Amino acid sequence: MRNIVLLSVLLVALHQLVAAQDGAISGPTTSALAAGYSCDPSKCELPSCNCASTSPPGGLSPSEVPQFVVFTADDAIQSYTLDSVNQFLAQRKNPNGCPIKMTYFTSLNYTNYTLVTDWYVAGNEIADHT
Repeated sequence: MRNIVLLSVLLVALHQLVAAQDGAISGPTTSALAAGYSCDPSKCELPSCNCASTSPPGGLSPSEVPQFVVFTADDAIQSYTLDSVNQFLAQRKNPNGCPIKMTYFTSLNYTNYTLVTDWYVAGNEIADHT
C-alpha cells in the first residue's frame, strides 16, 4: 500500500512539473542569492560555465526536446510490492512502444531474492537501499 501512495504522490509531482515547464520560476527560493540570480553569457561560456535558460539547447523547440521520467521504488522486494509496481506500470509504454522499466532500491531485510532475480531479468535495475 505504501508503494501505491508513493507512486500517487510521484504522479501528482510529475503533473506539477510538466505544468510548470513554461520556464517561469514560482514559489520561494532557497536564498537571497537565488532570488537575484543573473548570468552574463559573454563571461559564462561552455565548457566551464553555462547560464541557466528556459530555452532548449541546440536551437530545438520545446516540443522537440525529449523528456525523461524516472520511476523508482524502495524497500523489501516481495510479491505484493512487485504486484503493486506492475499494476502501476502495466498500462504504460514508452513512445517507441517499449515497456517501461524502473530502478528498485531494495533492502536486505524481508527481501525475496528469487523475485529480485526475476525483476532484474525482466530488464529492471536493482540498487542497494542502504
